[in-house]
Amino acid sequence: MMHPEEIVDKALEFLKTKAGYLYPRLEGITFDKTASAWEVTVDVGVFSTSIKKVKLDDRDGRVIGFA
Repeated sequence: MMHPEEIVDKALEFLKTKAGYLYPRLEGITFDKTASAWEVTVDVGVFSTSIKKVKLDDRDGRVIGFA
């Protein structure tokens, strides 16, 4: 099981390098035991709120969803 700090770091790195959001701000993190996945909620808006969710696999921290 990965630590929440590692998951947040991976999610923010994905948002900055792959999704192009330069200033993501963490809103929350949850763990889904049935799916063995973390969901990181982030506000990526610069002038207004824009919420994105990054889903990561608990085994290796791989991004498995982004919306």
